[in-house]
Amino acid sequence: MSFTSLVFIPFLFTSFLLYYTLKKPYRYYVLFLINILFLLTYLKINIVIISIFTIFSYFIGILIEKNKKNLFLGIFSIVLFFVILKYYNFFDKNFIVPIGMSFYSFKIISYFIDLSRKKIKAEKSFIYFFNYITFFPTLLSGPITRFNKFNESIKSSEFNYIKIRNGAFLCACGIFEKVVISDFFGIIVYNIFSNEKLTGSFTILGILLYAFQIYLDFDSYSNIAIGVSKMFGVDCGINFKTPYLSSNIKEFWRRWHISLSSWFKDYVYIPLGGNRKSKSSKNWNTIIVFVLSGMWHGSTLNFLIWGLGHGLLLVLEDSILSKFKLNKTFNLLFKIIGIFLNYIFVSVLFVFFKFEKFSDAFRTLKNVFIPMNFDYTLINLNGREWNWFIILICFMIIIEICRYFADMTSLIGKQFVVIRWVIYICMIAIFIVFGIYGLQYNPADFIYKHF
Repeated sequence: MSFTSLVFIPFLFTSFLLYYTLKKPYRYYVLFLINILFLLTYLKINIVIISIFTIFSYFIGILIEKNKKNLFLGIFSIVLFFVILKYYNFFDKNFIVPIGMSFYSFKIISYFIDLSRKKIKAEKSFIYFFNYITFFPTLLSGPITRFNKFNESIKSSEFNYIKIRNGAFLCACGIFEKVVISDFFGIIVYNIFSNEKLTGSFTILGILLYAFQIYLDFDSYSNIAIGVSKMFGVDCGINFKTPYLSSNIKEFWRRWHISLSSWFKDYVYIPLGGNRKSKSSKNWNTIIVFVLSGMWHGSTLNFLIWGLGHGLLLVLEDSILSKFKLNKTFNLLFKIIGIFLNYIFVSVLFVFFKFEKFSDAFRTLKNVFIPMNFDYTLINLNGREWNWFIILICFMIIIEICRYFADMTSLIGKQFVVIRWVIYICMIAIFIVFGIYGLQYNPADFIYKHF
């Protein structure tokens, strides 16, 4: 069940009513059933696999609390299951990787490690633990929540109108972002890369726009997931914070897929030694983290290149920036230049993220240098659609700048009711007129759902 499918809204509304109609002790059983029903809307094998993961992890967690020497057994088993299921399609192209496995595997590993560090206690209720692993808003593509934060949120949750209203609005913003903007950009990207005759300026537009599309696609998913979680009393934090306004790669990774970045930092980078040892050790730790990140995303050479590329850029950037100290006069200019350069570097690396084969990615980058006059009609756009595309780009830049300085959901939530409803009505009108939906629309294609 996709978040943008027609059945999701009634499913969410019914689940919400049932959850808050019952008293607290019974809510967790209702949530248990809701999570199972959500899973059953996908291939039935998914509920079998996630149940095996959850039952195994539940009992291993109890063993780790008794003796942290069992930590190795727990992590090794989860990683082994993950690698087999994640990379089996390398041998069998018809094999479909189970949904959400990359994300709930990381939830389980963080749970094991936090138990061994005595940061949390093993959950004795299987229902509570199952709800943590399978919590439906974050199941498919995160954010990756930590057990203690989820547990505290779910156990202390009360009906709070302001939080629920803000969560519902954030959810609506995510659906708007996906259906009105991301999917429209996706059509243009598809039209460019599906036609091998388009080169030069078309390829440049495709590369730069794909980076924007994947951000909007995943940010929209995260906003829906975080918004729905808020409606059920769970605080997932934020997962994206205007990453394309970052002036360097290090800042980019503090703002992009924050739950994944923080997971790798806490459970891989710091245990490896972080930056506490020599400079060379720090550089190797950085590269290892990003290579693992690339392998986590997929089994092809291109994902390895994508991860390694980011790791090498971070190491190179750290070596260069450590030698410069700019005064305040040049800070703003340096940041603006940095934002443009950073976006170009990230966009180029996303080419390897998009294409499964190295030859396709290499051909795309090579096409940049083959000149071709630009004509938007060659990518199946008419004048009105091209103008709408320009308006959307300008709109998103303005929104991103606003989001850089303020939490827009909270800011709008504090406005007078008339102003809020004017914004709501405008969003609904734009959604109806410009949204990509209808009988031919495939609502399942959130890009990150495949990782």
